[in-house]
Amino acid sequence: MRSRPRHHLLLGTAGVALVLALGAVAQSNATAGTVAGQTAGAVCPFSAAELSTIVGQKLQRVGLGGGRVASQCAFSAIEDGKAVAPQIYLTLDPGDADLRDSFRYYVAARAQLATHPQPKARPDLGPAAFTLTVADASVTNAFFLSGDNIATLSIDLSDAPRPERLAVGQILALAIDRLA
Repeated sequence: MRSRPRHHLLLGTAGVALVLALGAVAQSNATAGTVAGQTAGAVCPFSAAELSTIVGQKLQRVGLGGGRVASQCAFSAIEDGKAVAPQIYLTLDPGDADLRDSFRYYVAARAQLATHPQPKARPDLGPAAFTLTVADASVTNAFFLSGDNIATLSIDLSDAPRPERLAVGQILALAIDRLA
């Protein structure tokens, strides 16, 4: 039996567990005094300034600590020294590059997942790419291919002043332009 790709484990049990985990990691790193941009070996296709312009709120790059991923970066608004929404999290992870299995999983499991995420095929983001959105939260997760890696882009715009749909569209376009 084939094992599920890494992102199934992140989102499969709690829908927005990725965003919650990001918040906890980013918050602990920001509180511990992690300097923006110090994720070892990570090359990030975004800058805090350009994402701040898109979101309409000042974001900072926050450190995420170690991991087995090829590249990762995160940005968050900082309030009282802690990471808060809006948050943007990108991971490039080598692995099973067949996103069709992942999409089918989310379509089939949607009703059983706590937040009932809406999977949507996104051929504009590349072959077999898709997004997951949660109806009552301002969270979008996009899965697409970047070379031999699976790119997972989580965008939590809960407290962003700009319209969510416009900002998500601009961030996804930027990611595809620089990663695909």
